[in-house]
Order: sequence, then C-alpha cells, then structure tokens
Amino acid sequence: MSVGFILLLSATTGFLLLLKKDYAWIQPPVIKGQAGPVERLQPLQAVYDAVFALGLPAFRSEADIARIDFRPAQRVHKVVCCSS
Repeated sequence: MSVGFILLLSATTGFLLLLKKDYAWIQPPVIKGQAGPVERLQPLQAVYDAVFALGLPAFRSEADIARIDFRPAQRVHKVVCCSS
C-alpha cells in the first residue's frame, strides 16, 4: 500500500512538472520586457539597484544574490536569491 502511494505521488508531481509552464497557478509566467536595440538594455548596476530598491528581506546585500540570468527572448533579468 505504501509503495503504491509513493508511486502515485511521484507520478503526480512528475506530471505537474511537465505542465508547469502551461498553467500560471503552477509557475507564474515570465514578464516580457520591451523590444528595442541592445543599447537600451539595463546595465547590471541598474539591475542591482532595482532589486535592492524592492526592500525584500532576502536581498539585503550583493552576497544574497546567487545569480542573475539574462533572458534575451523576453528581454528580462532573472535575479535568484542564495536561499532559494
């Protein structure tokens, strides 16, 4: 019985991972930036300033930032905290 429950749970979560980009209640969609020339992209200092201006407790210093992913297709920077 417990093995069946573990298999059902594993199958359910795997199925949700397959669908996560299709439904906003599983994973919110990425916000798209404005199209334009490369010169209009924000420099990293502006990205840092914007993150710290939000006042989030997870982002208090540069050490709290694990990585910054730039997504050219959406024209956005994704900032990831060390604790996530």
